[in-house]
Amino acid sequence: MFSGGGSGGSGGGAGGSAMSGMGGSAGGIGPEQVLQMIRSGVSSSFGAAQLFTGFQNKKKAKQAEPGLTDPGQVATLEYLKQKAKGFGTGSAFTAEKAMVGQNTAATRSAIARNTGGDVGATIGGMVRAQQAGNAGIAQVIAGASQREQFFTQAFVKQENLVAQRKLELQLLKQSKLEAKAASQIQSGTSNLMGGLMMS
Repeated sequence: MFSGGGSGGSGGGAGGSAMSGMGGSAGGIGPEQVLQMIRSGVSSSFGAAQLFTGFQNKKKAKQAEPGLTDPGQVATLEYLKQKAKGFGTGSAFTAEKAMVGQNTAATRSAIARNTGGDVGATIGGMVRAQQAGNAGIAQVIAGASQREQFFTQAFVKQENLVAQRKLELQLLKQSKLEAKAASQIQSGTSNLMGGLMMS
């Protein structure tokens, strides 16, 4: 009689020990343990499912880093970059320089035809035509330099705006995921522990 009661007391102690072990490990529950709980068919499977979802969302939140890009904004950046590069290398104003050269050549030809063989007048006219041509080229280069500076500044400004927008959107997304994960983990823990206490 006495030994039977002792066995019952021992069994009760074992149950209390199991419950204590289960409760003590709740703080360190991870996704794998939660999956085991779901598969074992414990009465608190709903809470375990919430915990698992919460852990998954928390993982997504940690992985939410800036990286989204807008195709239209990227295309604009590339356009500004190419324009700045073109004016910097000279390829963007090759046609303008060629036009100045053609005008200078046409002026010199007209001088040669209209000076009536006067060598001095011809040479003087040629010199003035060349000087005008050089001034025209210098003006083209100066204008190109200003445009290069404009497009370079526009590119940098646009790049900063794109980066700032991308960062803000990603931080907002991460913040939402963090909040959702925290809520799910809290609810899941409450439901899980409540189910264990009732079982």
